[in-house]
Amino acid sequence: MILRILGILAATAVILFIAYWIWSGGISRALQFGGHFGNPLSALSGTTTGGILRLPGQPESPIDTIDISGGEDATQSDTGLSTQDQLNAYQNQYDQLSAEAKDPKNFGNPSPYKNQVTFGMQNAQDSSPASEYLSVQASFANSAPVSLAGWSLQSAVTGTRVALPQAATQFVSGILNNVNAVSLSPGSSAYIVSGPSPVGVSFRENICTGYLAELQTFTPELNLACPSPTDELSLNAQNIQQFGDACVDYAKTLAQCHFPGLDQKPSVNDACANFLLNRFSYNGCVYAHKNDSGFYLPTWRLYLASGVNLWRDTHDVVRLLDNQGRTVDVLTY
Repeated sequence: MILRILGILAATAVILFIAYWIWSGGISRALQFGGHFGNPLSALSGTTTGGILRLPGQPESPIDTIDISGGEDATQSDTGLSTQDQLNAYQNQYDQLSAEAKDPKNFGNPSPYKNQVTFGMQNAQDSSPASEYLSVQASFANSAPVSLAGWSLQSAVTGTRVALPQAATQFVSGILNNVNAVSLSPGSSAYIVSGPSPVGVSFRENICTGYLAELQTFTPELNLACPSPTDELSLNAQNIQQFGDACVDYAKTLAQCHFPGLDQKPSVNDACANFLLNRFSYNGCVYAHKNDSGFYLPTWRLYLASGVNLWRDTHDVVRLLDNQGRTVDVLTY
């Protein structure tokens, strides 16, 4: 009898416990708790999904996440560009600089005069500024002269930059010459010497400049294209009457671009001597022929007046820059 009563009380207690458990949301709580574990076997294999399995009392570990997608939610810098945009910009700059370094002709902004004026002969490795020179030439295909006003030369290696000087179109020895910006006609050229001018100024060559080589040294050498002595004192009745037979014969012995005053005075009359000393000289030649067609030669001599060498003796990259600092041509050696 007593056992039956105890059984009835136990059954009643179990029924009341189950009813309370259901009323307090026991089923949903059990499912929520079970979600932290997922598949028990997956926890053993290291492929758990859902919550992180921790031992009792183990603290949670914070995890930092970085967005590297470059999308709209990427971190914004002070410039307003995302991190990915900045990386792309840096990569583009690197690619551009790499290309420019590999091809010096593309270094800097190209000039509209590119291919109109180019580098020619050079002696940049000479140890003396007086003999160190570069040359530039205007293309024969140009339709008009190219002004060198404001142009310069720059070493891309050392950074040395020098402006091209103005020059005397019609140089006269012994006076202060007027100078102007140089213009290269189609096919004309200019030697650009690092040192000072032997005659004190940059100038354009003419059919008389060969006389200048009698007293000064020029590098490269001047064109000895002076008028022939026999053309200057030709054999005709007027010259024989005015200067005599000996004068005409003596003129035939003179070398081209040679000043007779350097020799022993010839046995000629005073009229002949005066003619020889005046005509066979640089200034005398200029005064006699400055209005002749073909008087000017297509070559300029420009002097940078430097006391030291401007270009490297071994290897250099020299740029010819226009008046806006844009690259016209590049010389590498």
